[in-house]
Amino acid sequence: MTDLSWPAKTLLSLIVLMLIDLTGAWFVDPNHLYRMDAKATFSEEIRREAAGVIKNAEFDCLIIGTSMMANIDHNFASKTVGTNCINLSILGASFFERSLVINKSIKNQPIKKIIFSLDYLGNRNKPNPAVNIQSFDFLYDDSEINDITAYVGFRWLNLKAYFNRKNIST
Repeated sequence: MTDLSWPAKTLLSLIVLMLIDLTGAWFVDPNHLYRMDAKATFSEEIRREAAGVIKNAEFDCLIIGTSMMANIDHNFASKTVGTNCINLSILGASFFERSLVINKSIKNQPIKKIIFSLDYLGNRNKPNPAVNIQSFDFLYDDSEINDITAYVGFRWLNLKAYFNRKNIST
């Protein structure tokens, strides 16, 4: 191998790291942006994961709210309303954050019913100031290309979230 200058070696190292990063993200896919298996589990990062669940799960009834709605069993709701429900309630979510989930669900799924909580948290039309909305709002726009940025920088390698996962599958 010829002697490469340090900028070329640095660039090659960065490309190799990016390939490792994106390959790991593809296999782990913790936000379910590209696929979701039958035994999918979810972490507490539902703000990020809901976009992937909406794209890859099959449901026609959406349960959406804050922590008060998070414990509603989707199986019980499905039996009660006669549809296939999924619970995408977000802890501490404002109406604005819930509207992101509802709008993406309506665009991607044949929604028949929405079970919505009307609990009030602060300013209704703005994001919760305690939440960094820029860390996930790009997942809810119409562009599929920018979704990959959810995994850039080894963000997929979150061992705490991996070990704290629970089953909320449809």
